[in-house]
Amino acid sequence: MKKIILIFFAVLIFSGIGYAQVNNLTDRELLIQLYTKVDGIEKSLYKITINNESIQKDISVLDRRVTTNETNFASFCKRFDDLTVRWNALITVFFASLLGMIAWVVRNSYVIRKENDRNN
Repeated sequence: MKKIILIFFAVLIFSGIGYAQVNNLTDRELLIQLYTKVDGIEKSLYKITINNESIQKDISVLDRRVTTNETNFASFCKRFDDLTVRWNALITVFFASLLGMIAWVVRNSYVIRKENDRNN
């Protein structure tokens, strides 16, 4: 354990983190650097906030689209069911009229043949 602590301190000392670096900057220059760094951090946070707001807006727009699509799909299913009922009714009417025409033709041909047989 002691070896790990010694290695940790050695890394800190040799990397320059463990002691203050000597610089020739005046207090004004250090203050300007500090101000620019803080300003950069503030701008980054502002961008993150704006991006977060735009992402939230995009999420709400997508949520509305999904809800609209669900509503549209439900209304499409309802319209499709109504269309199916109407189509089935039209097919029934068509086959009923076709059957009626066939029955009328058979009846007339049978009646005409029967009358011709009676007359002959």
